[in-house]
Amino acid sequence: MVIINLRERFRAETRRAHDASDRAFARFDLTDPDGVRGFLAAHRDAVTSLRKAEGSGQLAPALDAALAALDADLGALGHDAPAAPPAGPAADDPVARRYVWLASRLGTRMLTRHWRDATDPAVRAADAYLGQDPDRGEWRLFSTEAEDMPARGPDPDRILRAANDWFAIFETTAHEHHRKVRSDA
Repeated sequence: MVIINLRERFRAETRRAHDASDRAFARFDLTDPDGVRGFLAAHRDAVTSLRKAEGSGQLAPALDAALAALDADLGALGHDAPAAPPAGPAADDPVARRYVWLASRLGTRMLTRHWRDATDPAVRAADAYLGQDPDRGEWRLFSTEAEDMPARGPDPDRILRAANDWFAIFETTAHEHHRKVRSDA
């Protein structure tokens, strides 16, 4: 297969890191208060890292809204001590941040099916973040823009490195919080 644009390259070259992040988050039991708390705390750490890297960029309003929703849900579940978020990747790029953010929202949406099955009222009440629908229009716009970007060169190489590193940050925070959930049980 000949890769002709950045969208195709994202699909091919972030698959492993993206899948690893998805698997890490899928380990949380989203029908259990501790599982939801760990899931949300891991997202909060990763999103806080994205927000710090984003500055006043394009994603700032969406990230601020997500952090407010995460804080509300974590507060409702009795978790009020956020951890220190990890640092962003050394080789960063706003296109990579946008890709990972939009992909994470779609991935979270897939996992909310399990959360919707919860019967625990505390779990169901934590709905500010998990209850949000991802902006599919924003994903389509990004995909179209990425189709117009070249697949090869120093800029695409940096973008792909940063995207994979961001996925690794999401995966790491998920593993860290999953260990905490298991040790607290």
